[in-house]
Amino acid sequence: MATTKKYNDSDASISFDGSLFTRYPFEIDSNKVSIPSFVLTVKEFKSLYDRDKTKDKEQALSEFSYIAHSEDVRSPYREMQDEHRKQTLKQEYLAGKEPDRLVAEAQKKYSELCNTRPIKLLKAAYSGCDKLMEYFHSVDLNEVDEQGKLVNKATDLARNLKEVGGIVEALKKIEDLVKQDLSFQKAKIRGNAEVNEWEK
Repeated sequence: MATTKKYNDSDASISFDGSLFTRYPFEIDSNKVSIPSFVLTVKEFKSLYDRDKTKDKEQALSEFSYIAHSEDVRSPYREMQDEHRKQTLKQEYLAGKEPDRLVAEAQKKYSELCNTRPIKLLKAAYSGCDKLMEYFHSVDLNEVDEQGKLVNKATDLARNLKEVGGIVEALKKIEDLVKQDLSFQKAKIRGNAEVNEWEK
């Protein structure tokens, strides 16, 4: 029987359970973050937990939420652009402060544990899409060079816009790969425990 410890606030719910380690250290369902007991065997995660001396571990649990929603592609915050997401999560989980050394180290460890090739590709694709959106927002069709010629032609912009459909389709395919990867991990559940991804 798994042991469970739950934490709730207006925005999130976090629980510790007896699951074994999977590729994804934390489980995310909307704003609910579930943390397997394995997490406290990882030095970087345990450091956050241990330094919080309060009874309810509210600080540690908020920091775990910040990490999960920053790094995990399953987080609903992933729809935000990187900088907007970072600022939003800082306000919601770190009282507006920059992550300190222990949080940064735990965040790096989380990224290392869950970043498969499909997920790395998806994150890179999201970053590329953000830059593309910035380009479309900032392009100035009235800008001219030293010779008075237009720097950005409307025809070029129109052609680029037509190609966006292909980019969106490619992004969807990458997202599907990640979903398949997640489904594969879920299929490996045995009883009340999830099997180690490196189990042979």
